[in-house]
Amino acid sequence: MSKTTIPNAAANGANPSLAEMLPAFETDSRFGEEQSAKVDGDPLVLQNFLFMFYDQDNVTASLRQEIYQVDRENERHKESVKQYRQEVEALRGSTQNFITERARLVAERQNEVANKKVEIRRIKGGDYTLLGTNAHPANRLAYWIAVLILVVLTAYLISFYASVVYNAFLLDPLALITQQANANSFSTVTITNVRAFPLVYQEYGVLGVLFLLSGAFVFITLGFLLYWFSHSKSSVWHYVLYGFTFLFDAFLAYEIVQKIYVSQSFVLEQPPWSFRMAFQDAEFYIILFAGFGIYLAWGLLLKYVLEEFHKILPAISGIKRRRAEISRLEQEVKEVQAQFGEKIQRLEKEADEIEQRQVGFFVHALEQNEARINSLREKLRNHLQSSGSSAQSLRVHITSFLTGWCKSIHGSRPAEEAQKMVAECHKVVNNFYQTIGLN
Repeated sequence: MSKTTIPNAAANGANPSLAEMLPAFETDSRFGEEQSAKVDGDPLVLQNFLFMFYDQDNVTASLRQEIYQVDRENERHKESVKQYRQEVEALRGSTQNFITERARLVAERQNEVANKKVEIRRIKGGDYTLLGTNAHPANRLAYWIAVLILVVLTAYLISFYASVVYNAFLLDPLALITQQANANSFSTVTITNVRAFPLVYQEYGVLGVLFLLSGAFVFITLGFLLYWFSHSKSSVWHYVLYGFTFLFDAFLAYEIVQKIYVSQSFVLEQPPWSFRMAFQDAEFYIILFAGFGIYLAWGLLLKYVLEEFHKILPAISGIKRRRAEISRLEQEVKEVQAQFGEKIQRLEKEADEIEQRQVGFFVHALEQNEARINSLREKLRNHLQSSGSSAQSLRVHITSFLTGWCKSIHGSRPAEEAQKMVAECHKVVNNFYQTIGLN
């Protein structure tokens, strides 16, 4: 078949009548049926026949070929855009996965931190069930009050026994009276001497101060030994320590009372000192019970504090362990955020670069090609109009040719298969119209 020619009426600018179009319609239909039978209705071959109808001259063929090439280039660009966008979506998906994983890991550790803080509050509130079956709750308020009292009593015992030791071992009442007579002043020896440390430092230096402290800590040591032997099965040593401490305090009291009596005898007329006078002097009993009585209270209080501390110790250890775990979990949160933050930032940067460079380049190229295709289609329409061709005439020839082509397909194939192939042929025709700008 030669290239289709347009009827004279169309060449003269008028639409052809139905009588003029029918012979050409029948001819194109038979031609389409014959050619379809030869190629078994192949839609790709149909596309070549369609462009044969369209290529009226070299200008039309050249413009159509250029549109075809640009359109193929657009297809490649679209495929590239699709691939790069899939790559960007994959990167964005990986980024989101990292964000989700980071949030999960951080949330797990923050929940653990919250649970540890709740456990600490429960332990501080006296709930020892978290510490094991051997842990017993302690009265924390009573414990800290006892600690405060123990500290005050310890300071009292140190100062008291330092003063007593000074008066009993180091103070010479005759030297004191002579010194006061030279200074035209007079005072007797007293039960305690609050200036024991300054005086002993002036007279004996650092060694004197160490002696007083050592003497005071003898009684502190005895009190601690009392607590230690209280856990022993035998109570013999317990009574031995009590007896030794009582006798030691009695001897100190006796020595101080004697020195007080001697110092007073320099200014008062008194009978000579005798052993039994100490037991008739109230100061003897004041010194004895001010030392030994407070010492007993101090020992019992020390026992209470140490026993209560053993009850509190599991709580202290449990709280310290949980605080250490909280510090570790908080450090892990920082490490997780830093580690995943670096990965997320790197993936986001890579995705943005692909989006801006590769995808942006091909999208811009597609926009330019679309503008070029529209320009070429405009040229084609103008050329067809100037050469006497018309879209209506072209559609008539293509429709008649497609009718015969589809008739051959229905006659040579099963109904369902024929319908699928005919649908493909119509798709080829629509793409053709779109390519040449008629759809």
